[in-house]
Amino acid sequence: MSKLDFDHIVIYVPDLKRAVSQFVELGFNVHYGGEHVHSHNALIYFDDKTYLELLAIKPGWKKYILRLLTVIKFFSILSFFINDVRRRIFPWIENSYGLVDWVLRVDKDCNDLLDFSKKNNNLLKPKDFSRHSEDGKLIEWSLGGFNKKYSPLLIKDKTGIDHRILSENHSKHVNKATGIKQFDLISNDPVRVSQTLANLFEDYSNYQKISTSSFSLSGKTISIINSSKKNKVPCIQLSYDGSEVIDLSSKISYKVRLKLIPNI
Repeated sequence: MSKLDFDHIVIYVPDLKRAVSQFVELGFNVHYGGEHVHSHNALIYFDDKTYLELLAIKPGWKKYILRLLTVIKFFSILSFFINDVRRRIFPWIENSYGLVDWVLRVDKDCNDLLDFSKKNNNLLKPKDFSRHSEDGKLIEWSLGGFNKKYSPLLIKDKTGIDHRILSENHSKHVNKATGIKQFDLISNDPVRVSQTLANLFEDYSNYQKISTSSFSLSGKTISIINSSKKNKVPCIQLSYDGSEVIDLSSKISYKVRLKLIPNI
């Protein structure tokens, strides 16, 4: 069976330019990514071929129209009439600013994203996306996913991972961050969500169950946190070349916590 690798985490932010400034101040090397019809993003690459995606609605009058549509849950309603991966993406805009989704990378030997789990009828139809790199090269990929909250999106590169996820100087940071170590999903039923995800991934050699509410894929830990707890803001832990745990959360103005954890 094809291998799964952790790819990236999507963080929805109110203003991309401000978010980039905040993350640069925290010691990250941030690169502007691409633009879609109504959104644009910036990317923080790591040495382990993972990254953080900062996503925002483009500034301008359309932004205010889109925000008004979120009040009536327009995008959630629209998603019911769509059977492809946009059914997962459209409701992002209705979420609180912060962590909105996570993405796994499908092995290049997988012929199609639909091969990922033919036994699962909740798999949404994949859709092709593209953007241009900083030097003008066309980057293409397919994005799929499951029609289940908390489950990941699935990405497969069409033009090669080294074009989409840059390394070397692009992934070197002042704060010495090297990769994603762990992150939280928030749920009112962590055990059920963990079991649902286990059913999807248990056949993969790089899946490992840690507890009733946590597991790892490719050495990255996913922890499902009970939403009834006081501190229910998801935390992203990043490995770094240092000796002490550093909490960067106080300088981030939206619903996500960020910590640097020493490499062991």
